[in-house]
Amino acid sequence: MITSFWGLAKKFIITNKVRIILSVLSVILSVGLVVTIFSLVDNMEKSYKQEIKYHYGNMDLMVGVKTFTHNYLLQDEVDKIKSTAGVESTSEVLMEPQLSICNVNDESRHSPGVYTVGVDNSFLAKSRYKNNKDIGENEVIINKGLASTLNVKVFDKVKVELPNVDPKICKIVEVIPDIKGAAVDDTAVLNINFLQKWCGLKNKSTFILLKLKNGTDKLKTEESLKTISKNLRVDVIEMEEVQTNIQNIKVMGCALGVLSIIISVLFIFSNFRLFIYEYKHELAVMRSVGGNSQQSFKLILIQAVFIVLSGSILGLGLSYLCTTFLSNLFSSLFGLHITNFTFRWKYAVEICILSDFLIMAFLIFPAINSTKILPIQAMRENEQVEYKKSNVRKWMALISISIGVLFVIDAFLINAKGRNSGLIAPLGGIIIIIGVFWGFTYFIKPIFEFLSPIWNFFGGRIGFIAVKNIIPQMKQNTMVVLSLAGAITIAITGVSILESIKINSNKVIQREYVSDIVLTSRYGLNSKLKYNFKKEIEKIKGVKEAIPLSYSTSREIISMNSNVKLSKGDRFNYIIGDIDELAKNGFLPKVEGDKRSIAVFQEDYAKKFNLKVGDEIKVIPKDIPVNQKETYKGETVNIKVAAIVHALPGSMISNHCIVDWRNKYLQDNNTILDRVLIQIDKANKEDVLKGLNDLKTKNNEIKWSTLQEALADSNQMLKQRFSLLIIAIIVTLLIGVSGIVVTLNSHIQAQRREYAILRAISITPLQLFKIVLSQGLLYSLVGAFLGTASGTIMLYSIVLGMGETVSIPWNMILYIIVGMILSSLILTLPLAKRISNKSIVKELNNTVR
Repeated sequence: MITSFWGLAKKFIITNKVRIILSVLSVILSVGLVVTIFSLVDNMEKSYKQEIKYHYGNMDLMVGVKTFTHNYLLQDEVDKIKSTAGVESTSEVLMEPQLSICNVNDESRHSPGVYTVGVDNSFLAKSRYKNNKDIGENEVIINKGLASTLNVKVFDKVKVELPNVDPKICKIVEVIPDIKGAAVDDTAVLNINFLQKWCGLKNKSTFILLKLKNGTDKLKTEESLKTISKNLRVDVIEMEEVQTNIQNIKVMGCALGVLSIIISVLFIFSNFRLFIYEYKHELAVMRSVGGNSQQSFKLILIQAVFIVLSGSILGLGLSYLCTTFLSNLFSSLFGLHITNFTFRWKYAVEICILSDFLIMAFLIFPAINSTKILPIQAMRENEQVEYKKSNVRKWMALISISIGVLFVIDAFLINAKGRNSGLIAPLGGIIIIIGVFWGFTYFIKPIFEFLSPIWNFFGGRIGFIAVKNIIPQMKQNTMVVLSLAGAITIAITGVSILESIKINSNKVIQREYVSDIVLTSRYGLNSKLKYNFKKEIEKIKGVKEAIPLSYSTSREIISMNSNVKLSKGDRFNYIIGDIDELAKNGFLPKVEGDKRSIAVFQEDYAKKFNLKVGDEIKVIPKDIPVNQKETYKGETVNIKVAAIVHALPGSMISNHCIVDWRNKYLQDNNTILDRVLIQIDKANKEDVLKGLNDLKTKNNEIKWSTLQEALADSNQMLKQRFSLLIIAIIVTLLIGVSGIVVTLNSHIQAQRREYAILRAISITPLQLFKIVLSQGLLYSLVGAFLGTASGTIMLYSIVLGMGETVSIPWNMILYIIVGMILSSLILTLPLAKRISNKSIVKELNNTVR
């Protein structure tokens, strides 16, 4: 016998176990989806911050000397830097880039131009240069690649040579890992006191590593350090590429998170509304025998809390499984790389609690409304299945779409000015989608009515009945369609973002790898390769052209015949190449004129100075300190703009031009090669590669790569960097399909009596089976169309916020849509079969429990 409200609520839960289970499942999937998305994005951001630490260690700032000033920090500058407010610890570094090192037992094993630093044994220096051992006098630490080149190991001895000083024999105390993506390949780390004494640079340092106290503002500290001396250069340790990726992740994470919340609310609201719909009979009976609205509300509230708590706890567990075991599974299946993935329980619980509050907010209002109505009205509304006409909903939809469009336009204008619009565009996209979803209730009935004759044409009487049966069920239909649309929106957005980033990355690589093979030096700026090295390459069988390009150089500008006023710091930036050979191979347009005095300008660089073809620039041919420019009375060179191109071949740098190797005025003994563009006979590719390997035995500083290899490396790096986003998309699809099936099955359960009536008027079990599947297919198609449109809107807004070019992989999107539709139908088959075989009498006399 039931003697309390708790007992009555328990009885309701047990009696309506099917509806309770469906509602709990919707909460599980919703909470699991939201927590999974935010947890994966949180780990992505953390992994990028770890990448910063991997490259730079524990330092926050680096302070050094500027170019063209004194070569070392003054003692007064060092003291002021160390005493700057907010600085916790410091470490001085002396850089000597001209070191040469060789194996003492085999001097043919040598490496010139090794990047060399002198450091102390502080934790700051060790974290930066990745060494664990202390360094003493006559000791050196080298990287793995250099150790392989020299054929040495720990405790072996090497001869270290510097210009103008006696060589030293040093013992290798540690071999550190190679740092992928480093600007230089080979590194030698010495004790700073030993290096200072050896070079006669007592107490001298090139730059200082700074670790700031917790809570210290990096930018304010940077400004404070710059006031010490105009000769100081201050670098904030936030890798530009990594910082951009973190910003992109935040944009994508916020957008996907909000979309996951929207679809989650649709799952829950749909199932719980049907839950209350089924209860209105019981609530009406309670009211008719003396129960009041407060008691009805309390009864529903108890069950709502039970549903939300049960679902959220299990949803948290689902999220843990998805973000750990499934992440590892998918990373193995798809060849992804995930570093140090951790599930932060505190963060996940916080997201879960916020989700619970949001869910309860959406559940409480329909519960309150259902307890205020009178018994007879409750009976009547139990059969009302279409939305009431509401001007408020209509105007809110229009206002949301208008506001979202304004946000997107504002973001577009901000990006046009060269600034980052951040979250403005994605926020606009989300508001537009909310408006579209809100106003969809006005369009769903006309859509189904439009599809009715089409369904009748293809499906005959069964198809016609299937559509006509669901047209009156507007509330149920809207929720099913929006649930599917939300999941497809998330999938399309994530997949398209990855494709856009991939295509934009490949475009950059294709700009760099314009030739069949690109050859570079392992020593970077310390390369010994000169222009004549092209002759060695051209001797190789199968090589048609070898076009050398120099490193970027700059000279002071005296004047130009455009109307742009020169600003402080404006310089003539150029690389040197063979303009005729580049034009012959289609890398540049053909140009006329004396190659000794012309240049081909990059479009952005020409716009900066308002230059056009035929204009001239007067520059100083040799490098001088900035402060001597005004008093310079020496020789100058006139450079004529011969052509303007969108991008320079084989180069990713901006604001530059290319001059010809015949221009001897802009070259000196320090001019070295950055790369050599090699065109080959495809039929002799193997001969070319063999020849390059033979050439490497004579000159071990060279390395090369083809476009295909560079693209493969880039795509693999993209997979690694966005692996968690890929997994988030996969998990979202799995949870989304499950949620759609739960929602769809919930609505099919709610219409079981209608199906029984169809059976009673001569519809056979097989025909009813086809009707249920036809309705599922109809829901899926309309949801897929809306999801594709919403996903496209969201994609354009997110990519606009990231400042990238939109590339939509329609083939992949088609696979996703077809896969989700088929999954929904396949998972609906068992229920359709069960319903078609039910007893007509029982279905007509019983409400679904």
